[in-house]
Amino acid sequence: MADVMMQLGLFQFGLDTAAYQRLSRTAEALWARQSRIGTTHQLQFVGLAPQSIEFSGTILPQWRGGYSQTGTMRGLVSLGIPLPLVSGLGSVMGLWVVESVSEEHETFDVGGAARVQSFTMRIARYDAGLGSILRLL
Repeated sequence: MADVMMQLGLFQFGLDTAAYQRLSRTAEALWARQSRIGTTHQLQFVGLAPQSIEFSGTILPQWRGGYSQTGTMRGLVSLGIPLPLVSGLGSVMGLWVVESVSEEHETFDVGGAARVQSFTMRIARYDAGLGSILRLL
């Protein structure tokens, strides 16, 4: 598992597959605004939005990993279930859902196969009670 950068469910981002070149993580607080007469709005903390992570990278399918990587990523979108996320260092980061996958293809062979595939995947943290998690098993 030395070349694995991150694993989402059974999908591995790694040096021999879809290596991401950029990872951004967002945490967001939710604040409700209460209007007040003659003064500024009052803000009230109402919770946290789900954390999100966005991976983006470039795949050279003729060099490593083959042509199925972006299709496998798109398949994760349609699963519709939370997946465990584990860092390449073995840190379990909880359950996450795949919100979107986008891809771009360029530099094509005569047969139409792309030599360069760029991807972006956005995932969100799935925080549910233990009962919800047990129903998924």
